[in-house]
This record gives sequence, structure tokens and C-alpha cells, in this order.
Amino acid sequence: MKVNNYKLIPASGWDCFSKHIELADLLYDHLIPLVNQGDYEYLNLFVGCGVFEDDQDNSLFVLFDDSRKKEKIVELRLSQAIKEQPTSESDLLTLVGIIIDKFQLTKKSID
Repeated sequence: MKVNNYKLIPASGWDCFSKHIELADLLYDHLIPLVNQGDYEYLNLFVGCGVFEDDQDNSLFVLFDDSRKKEKIVELRLSQAIKEQPTSESDLLTLVGIIIDKFQLTKKSID
């Protein structure tokens, strides 16, 4: 199995991005129920940093800077597992596609 790694970046960078809270709410509103149901894993690496993982080896890394008492996304990374015959479509990859379109993010390879 091969894994492709990407950074998800707004056109003007995260510092100029104005929809941090809206994006964070969308991610957590969709992914936390799946974690609570046991469908996904959530690794809380440290305060403001965590990774969502689905059962198909895809993961979404989210890093916040809340040092100014205003949560801002600093980094968003996707690890996408490439399988010859996936068992089903990944809800995590579907959500990532939605946020890329809705928030006009660029998917930049970091491999």
C-alpha cells in the first residue's frame, strides 16, 4: 500500500484565511460523531493538535494556534492511502474534497 501526503493550503496562506472557525466547526461536526461511534480514531497529540484516522489508513492532521485566545488553523495535512481495490469510498476523503472546494484550498504534495 502506498500513502500520498499533502498539505491543504488556502491561496493566501493560513494567516490571511478568514474562515478558521467555520472550517474547524465543519471538520469537528462531521468527524467527532464518527469517532464517538468507533468508526474513526482520534489521536490527541497535544493541545491544539490532533489526527483523525479512518479504517482505510487515511488521516487528517489538524494543528491550531490558540496562543492569542482565538483559534486559528496553522496546518492541515492529509495522508491518503492508495489501494488497488478499496473496500469502499472513504467518508474522510469525501469530506476533504468538500472542504477543498468550499474553502478553495490547494492540495500540495509533500512527498
